[in-house]
Amino acid sequence: MPHGSNNVEVLSVLLILLVIVTVNNARNHHRLTKFSPWINLLRNADDGSFLTITGFSRFAFNELEKVLFDADGIPSVGSKGGRPELIDNKGKLGIYLLL
Repeated sequence: MPHGSNNVEVLSVLLILLVIVTVNNARNHHRLTKFSPWINLLRNADDGSFLTITGFSRFAFNELEKVLFDADGIPSVGSKGGRPELIDNKGKLGIYLLL
């Protein structure tokens, strides 16, 4: 077996491994899920904890969401094509407040 074909085999294996890792990373990217700390705070925290962490009462938070986002979310320019949004408006506002 010539020495050059060994390099081709190694490169082929490395390319296959790179493709596998890339596909797995794309599939396993993080999302704001029902188990995230923000969702837990939003759904389960008492009013005092919610106020301390966000700086808003739940009522004020909901009113702020209504003012900032219309029924369809922040209006965008052009058509809304491409990937679906990963978080809802409450999630967007919560992440902004927690930064």
